Amino acid sequence: MKKFSISKRLIVFFLIVLFNCLLINSSIAQQQKIKCDNYVLYEENPFIYSMGVDSVKQIKGDDYFTIAFWNIEYWPGGMFEQPPKSTSVANQLVAVKHIIDREDPTILIAAEVYSYSSALFLNENLNEPYPNVAVTAYCMDNENSSNIKKYENLENQSSPPRSTAGRRHEHAIFSRLPAESIVEVEILETDVEQVQPRGFIVSKYIIEKNPLWIYGIHSSAGEKWEQFRSKIPILILCDMQKRNLNPQKDRIIICGDFNMNLHNSKESHFFDPFFNAGFFNAHNGVSYPERITKPTSGTPGIVEGGSSIDYMFVSQKLMVHLKHYKIIEDSAGARPAERVGRDTGIASDHRMLIIKLSK
Repeated sequence: MKKFSISKRLIVFFLIVLFNCLLINSSIAQQQKIKCDNYVLYEENPFIYSMGVDSVKQIKGDDYFTIAFWNIEYWPGGMFEQPPKSTSVANQLVAVKHIIDREDPTILIAAEVYSYSSALFLNENLNEPYPNVAVTAYCMDNENSSNIKKYENLENQSSPPRSTAGRRHEHAIFSRLPAESIVEVEILETDVEQVQPRGFIVSKYIIEKNPLWIYGIHSSAGEKWEQFRSKIPILILCDMQKRNLNPQKDRIIICGDFNMNLHNSKESHFFDPFFNAGFFNAHNGVSYPERITKPTSGTPGIVEGGSSIDYMFVSQKLMVHLKHYKIIEDSAGARPAERVGRDTGIASDHRMLIIKLSK
């Protein structure tokens, strides 16, 4: 009778272990159900100023580090004008520099940075420039969606140039930690002629011998791209599947301007693939109106209202390291009503998001 009791306990034990294994691998099963056949993810190298330099700051000795995402509206100058007016550049630089110098994130993923030279222009004007900078580097030919071509815009001008390419990436990474790898990924949909004009950037860091993956994304705005925009979470998961990443086991951050509102009933379900795979909204504890990330809501001169379209998602494995989160209220403000220049003190029309993580 005693032997039977022991055997019964062993069976129960093995059943519990088996059940836990199934739970741990649930995200893999979720990802396997995602159909990625209709998409091609082209991988290219960005322009890299440096990616393997340790900061002069003693990052290695700290117990915590910070990751930030910020859409720096039409950097430099804050308006979609070519070339940007020198007064607009100067005014936006003062405001952007103030926020970055004060918050000093360990790693900053920035959107709407349109050229390598403009990224270096920003970095060189910071109180403490970042030792590692990378900028997305290629665009897609408007006439031939399969023709990927490199471009580099390094003219020596008083106002750093922006690319006006129709198919463009617009991400920059500023980091005080060396990156093991940084790649940019272009999205092509194989069964339609029209393609998404932006991809995403993927960086990998080794912190205390543990890999940390960061995805940066800026989805296209407007009704024209609404259907494709809704597929972005699935496409990012497709890329993770290709890299054998599991949110249950790997440290992963997905951050960006999704141009979709998680708090809008018509759009919230588009984020379900992230949650089903094991990701969490890092700023979930921020209530309205503090959670607003775009106070202008696309309307020049208007601050009231606004929307939440910028997010940072962390994997289940990383959740135990999440110690603090915040949205920087004074990092955005209303644009000039007639869109003729950049007012002093307005850095962007989007707010910076920051999370603090333990090592």
